[in-house]
Amino acid sequence: MEPCNVDIDSNHGIPYPSPLNDEEKVFRGCCSRMTKKSVSRLDSESDLNNAALPFNNHETGNDVTASSQSNLLGRNHFTDQDTESCLPISVKQEDDDIGDPEMWDGLVPIEVKADTDDEDYVCEFCSPRLGGANQISKRNEEPITSDDEFEIEGELTLGQLNDDALFHIAKFLESRTIRFSLSSVNKRFYALFNRDSSFWKVRYATQIGNKCRCPTAKMDFDLADKCLAWDDIHRVWENPETQTHHFAYSYHIMGGVDAVHLMNKGQLAVTGDRNRQMNLIDLTKYPGPEADPGQTKDLLKYTDATTHKGWIWTLDSVDNMIFTGAWDMHIRQFDAAVGCRVVQDYKCQSAVAVLSLYAEENHIFAGCFNKKLYCIDRRTSEIKQRAFHKRAVVCVTGNDKYIISGSEDKRISIFDRRADKIFKMLKLESLPLCLSYHDNQLWFGDRTGTLHLHDGTDGSFKHIGSYDIGHTKRLLGVINTSGAVFTCSGDGTVKVLEPTRDPVVVASLKSHKKEVADVAYSHGVLASGGDDGISLWLPKHWDRNTYLL
Repeated sequence: MEPCNVDIDSNHGIPYPSPLNDEEKVFRGCCSRMTKKSVSRLDSESDLNNAALPFNNHETGNDVTASSQSNLLGRNHFTDQDTESCLPISVKQEDDDIGDPEMWDGLVPIEVKADTDDEDYVCEFCSPRLGGANQISKRNEEPITSDDEFEIEGELTLGQLNDDALFHIAKFLESRTIRFSLSSVNKRFYALFNRDSSFWKVRYATQIGNKCRCPTAKMDFDLADKCLAWDDIHRVWENPETQTHHFAYSYHIMGGVDAVHLMNKGQLAVTGDRNRQMNLIDLTKYPGPEADPGQTKDLLKYTDATTHKGWIWTLDSVDNMIFTGAWDMHIRQFDAAVGCRVVQDYKCQSAVAVLSLYAEENHIFAGCFNKKLYCIDRRTSEIKQRAFHKRAVVCVTGNDKYIISGSEDKRISIFDRRADKIFKMLKLESLPLCLSYHDNQLWFGDRTGTLHLHDGTDGSFKHIGSYDIGHTKRLLGVINTSGAVFTCSGDGTVKVLEPTRDPVVVASLKSHKKEVADVAYSHGVLASGGDDGISLWLPKHWDRNTYLL
C-alpha cells in the first residue's frame, strides 16, 4: 500500500488523505450521499475504515472542532458532477468480472426501458368501465328521489333511505368514517359498505378520475384499504401544518445522518450517522409543540457508538430486531426489546462496505461495494454471495417472489427466489440510487432526480413511465405505500405523491438546509435524515380511527 500524505483543502481547511503521486488524485462528484474531493485508492480494510472515519478525534489525534466536522460533511461545498460512482469516497472499481463462477452469465435478456403510450394503456380495472369514473359520478349525481315520494310519519332516519341515497351520502364522507363507523350501524349497512362490497370499486374509480391512472395492470390489493389510505394521505399532507406535529431532532447525533428508519408502527425511530452511532428514539414520548425544545432529549431511548467502526449507511428492522449495515464490513442485529443488545454479527468480505439492506423474518439481503449481493440465513447464519452486477450494489428490496437490486452499472437485477436464478435484467440510462417494491409497483429514483415506475404484474416489469416530479438534484430515497409515494432528494426536499401512473405532487416539504439523505414512513409517521439531524412529522393521534396505513 502506497504511503499517504495529508493535504489541506485550501478552500475549506479540510484534511483529507491523498497519495504521494498527484496524478492519481481524482476529483469525482459522488452521487448518492455526499460530494467532495476523493481520497486515495483503498486496498485494505484499515484504509477503508480510516476513509470512513476522517473525523474520529480519539483515533487520529486531530483536534477537529464541531465546526470543522460540519464543514467536512458539508455536501453543498462541492458541485454535482455526473460521474459513474455513487459513493462518498472515490474507490476504483473494475467493470470486468474476474471469473467468478457465480457471476450472472448474461443469458437472461436485458430489457431496455421503452416508452409507454399513456393514451393506449388501460388497466384491467379501468377497461370494463370505459371511463367509468365519470359515468359512475354522473349516475350518482342524478337526483335520487324527491320529498314527495316519501310517505313517512315522524323523523326520517338513514335506515329508511334506499341504497342509492346511502351511496350518494357516502360520497361526502371519508373512507375511514365509512369503513369503521357507517358499516357498523346494522347488518344492512355492513352489507353495503364492508371491505368486500362493490362500493369500494366505485369509490376508487372516482378517486383516480376519468383517465386510467392505475399504476399496475391488475388490482391485486384490497380496494377498501386503498381508498382509506388515499383519503388519509390527502387529508394529512394537503394540510401538514394542521394535521401533523412537525419538529427537528438532533440530540446526540454527532455526524450527518445517512440512514433513518421507523419501526413498531412508527413509534420508534432509528438513525445511523457518520460518527458510527446508532440512536433509538421513542416518538411516543414527544412532549408536544408547546414544550421546550430541550425536552426532546427525553425521546432518546438508546445510543450505541462503539459497535461499528465505520459510517452506518443502511438500516432495516423485523419486529423488534434492528439491522445495521456499515462501512466496516459488518451487519449487526440489535434486539430493541432487551436494551438494543447485539444478538448477531455477520461479517462480509474484507474491506467491503455494506451499502443497502433488505431484511425478512428468516433472511437478510445486503448490497455491497464489492459488486456482490450477500444472502444471509438468519436461522443458520449461513452467508451466500451472488454476483449479478459489475459495480457496487447500492440499493436492494424485494418480497417473497423476487429480490431486486440496483447497481452503479446502470442495471436493476430481478432475482427469482423460487427458480433460484436471475429472472430479468433492466438496463437503464442512469444509475438507480433507491428502490421500493410494493403492490406490484417498482418505483426507483436516479441521479438525475427522475422517478421511474415499472409494473411487476405477472413478472412483466413493464416500464410504465418516467416522471419529473420537481426534484432538481439526485433522488436519494423512495418509499411506496398504499396511499402515497414518498421521495427525498439532494435538493433538500421531501415530496409526497399520489401512487398512480400520473403521480401528482400532494406536498413538497422543506426541512433540511442541505440534502436529504434518507426518508422513512410508517403508520402516518414521516421521517427524513440529513446533515443537520432528522425531521419528523407525527400524526395528531395514534388510534384505530386516526392512524394512517
